[in-house]
Amino acid sequence: MLSSHQENVRSYFIFFLFAVLANALVYFFVSQEYTIYFWDFNTFWQKYELIGDTLKINPVLAIKQLRRSLRDDIYNDLPVYFLLPFRMLFGWGRLSYNFAILNLFALPAIWLGRSFYQKYSPPSVLGLFSLFSFPFLWDPLFYGYLDIGGLICAYAVLHLYFNRAWSEQNKRRLLAISVLLSGMTLFRRWYLFWMISFLAIAFLDITRQTLGKKNFYSWFLGIIKLASVASLAATMYCALTWPLPVRMFAGSNSETLSAYQFNQSFLGTFLQTMAHFGLFYGGLTLAGFILTVYSPKTRVLAAFLAAQLVLIYVLFNRIQDFDVHHYYLLFPSALFFIRSSVLKFQKIVFARVSYVAASFLCFACVFVPSVSDSAKSLEPFTPSARHYPMVRHDLEEMKKLAQTLASLATDDSDRIYVIASSDILNSDILKTTEKTLGLERKIQDKILWTHSVDKFEKFPQHFFAAKFLVVAVPTQYHLRPEDQRVVGIPAEQILSGQGLGAFYKKLPDEFLLDNQTRVFLFQKQTEPTAEAIQEFLALFNPYYPEWASKSSYRPT
Repeated sequence: MLSSHQENVRSYFIFFLFAVLANALVYFFVSQEYTIYFWDFNTFWQKYELIGDTLKINPVLAIKQLRRSLRDDIYNDLPVYFLLPFRMLFGWGRLSYNFAILNLFALPAIWLGRSFYQKYSPPSVLGLFSLFSFPFLWDPLFYGYLDIGGLICAYAVLHLYFNRAWSEQNKRRLLAISVLLSGMTLFRRWYLFWMISFLAIAFLDITRQTLGKKNFYSWFLGIIKLASVASLAATMYCALTWPLPVRMFAGSNSETLSAYQFNQSFLGTFLQTMAHFGLFYGGLTLAGFILTVYSPKTRVLAAFLAAQLVLIYVLFNRIQDFDVHHYYLLFPSALFFIRSSVLKFQKIVFARVSYVAASFLCFACVFVPSVSDSAKSLEPFTPSARHYPMVRHDLEEMKKLAQTLASLATDDSDRIYVIASSDILNSDILKTTEKTLGLERKIQDKILWTHSVDKFEKFPQHFFAAKFLVVAVPTQYHLRPEDQRVVGIPAEQILSGQGLGAFYKKLPDEFLLDNQTRVFLFQKQTEPTAEAIQEFLALFNPYYPEWASKSSYRPT
């Protein structure tokens, strides 16, 4: 029998071994990629480079930029500041960035989760394996998403809440919970769903604790405490981000983000989620819930986490579908049930070996193409999620495209607009091409941001300022064409030479990208007339009548 000290040393050593393997995995995966990162894959990596440079040159300016970012940006800079130690030590390369996310966000989150779960079950190598082998923890990280850092706050809140009865929570602990709830929402705004669900289920839990004893006064004091926590968290968030909250809630989020809802029914969304995770993990989650809610030791926690999981899932799906990083909202609950289910049968050798083998299979299905192709017959038992190292075969063509545009757009005032919005070509891909391919950055700051989602971004006034247009055939979408008419209508006009297209001349250059995508360049010959602009904008009116009032669009 090991002493508590020996058990702790053993636990630290095993975690260290898993951490080393995780770093090796990240190195192997990222080193296989041969691509140009863009959009969400690039957003925080780009900040990682730029903020690090700013901090070296002018720390005061970096702090001012953070303040502005918190108030103005949906993707604020705050998470990147926690990664800057890696940036200072290892540079801004992609490997440095992914290692920073792993070691400064993912591993602390897993450690906190392990510590929280071990309060309700004995320490176990298999339990730790169940966390590290869960492929959906790593899926967003490989994309360059840093959202896993929010789980540090989530697990810390659960630690504080369940460590003692609510009536025994002192002011210091209540303040810590408020700071953590506010911090996770500052970190990534959609963690607001986790905060709201936690407060809602905590209200029910406090009611259960006090009214079950028919002590209305204790219930009242408990609710006042909870209201204080919620009010303080909201106040801190608003104080740091105002007026962003006004913009966030001024309109209908569900309407604005409807382009990101691909299932029209809750059943369709649920079936898609089950397919994403596979029946293996879905079954373990359900079995873990049944086992933990049946046990008196874990019944309250199991009910709390299950209710929170369901509430998050329902609320979030009213706004948009889950993307891979949004599932982090569910993981504090889901991983507790998965781990509990696994540990229940760990003494049975066959069950233990079967679980390890199935975990490796599911992990490989998600990340290894040869395995997923061979294991198709095992769906829906295995996950349908797929994430392979991103590889492009057209980097030479992208290089030629960037160099050609650099030779054309020689004036400082020249601007370039990309009429395409897919993972083959979009404005962010072209903007990042020079950096990725090691070219002199001549056009990076001349490329205008392409508006691509109608209801979210509306029509871009700066479109008319572009001297050069980059147009792809076939027209490139990343969502449904009916949600991206701000891409489709300009592409049709320019390619046909009709309407607004009459003011642009097609240049002789042509570039062939992946998926047989042809790219053409157009140069503005004369400024479009006001009448031509109004006729062009009127093409959107049948789809978005409210845009008709935007009659002041002019070349800028």
